[in-house]
Amino acid sequence: MSLNLFAETTSLKIASINLQGWIDTSSKRANLMKDLFKSKGLMDGVSLMITQESIEQAPLSTTDQLARELGWKSYSERRVSDNEGLGVLYPKRADVEEILSLQLKAKASSKDFSRMALMSRLNHPRIGKIRLVNVHLAHQANGGLIRKNQLREVIAWIQDLENSEPSDLVVMGGDFNTGETESSYKGEFDILTKSSFRFKKVQASGAFYSYKDMHTGNRRLIDHFFVSQSNRLRIKSVNTRIYREITDLKISDHNLLILKIDIEI
Repeated sequence: MSLNLFAETTSLKIASINLQGWIDTSSKRANLMKDLFKSKGLMDGVSLMITQESIEQAPLSTTDQLARELGWKSYSERRVSDNEGLGVLYPKRADVEEILSLQLKAKASSKDFSRMALMSRLNHPRIGKIRLVNVHLAHQANGGLIRKNQLREVIAWIQDLENSEPSDLVVMGGDFNTGETESSYKGEFDILTKSSFRFKKVQASGAFYSYKDMHTGNRRLIDHFFVSQSNRLRIKSVNTRIYREITDLKISDHNLLILKIDIEI
């Protein structure tokens, strides 16, 4: 066995947070979040941040508000049923070469909220092409089958994109509205782990919950990251940390997640 004594390690960091459907033209919450991030250095080294429950409002969406406070760039888009949607924000130096969206067809009924996926493609100078997919799946307690169908749509979409232009790594993250410990869980994540991408769910440290009901205090782990198995990269370690300060300060009812991938180059 040969060892590469000159190998270096570089890290990819991606953040995710559900903005709790803020309707706040004053940017008060965005400012509080920016102050927290800066005081703790939470955005140091982060290449991309994805948002869920981003509200499209004039003059700026809530994703755009947060980006402005951080001095970053951003993009957000609403789902077809209402003014809520998904977003992505990133430092100005980041080379984000493509952003695409998919409006999902699967839902509980014609009166249910529509769901969507948002894809960002980052050209990382040391790692290569990173495809990041942001999702916010159906919330119904009996929505296991709906979430499975939504994930099937997303996987088929990613596969089409990858067939046209392969990436070095595919990451999926966001608010899945379920988890293995949830009574509502119906094996939804098998759709990802058994796909051609062989996604692996990233185990989390820090807080044991990503969502806190501000009325009942109920805590749940429903926000996650998944990382594809890559034949092109030598991944040394992958972990997610959940920061409870967001719900402690009541800035949102979801905590901040930061994914860190260490890669040997």
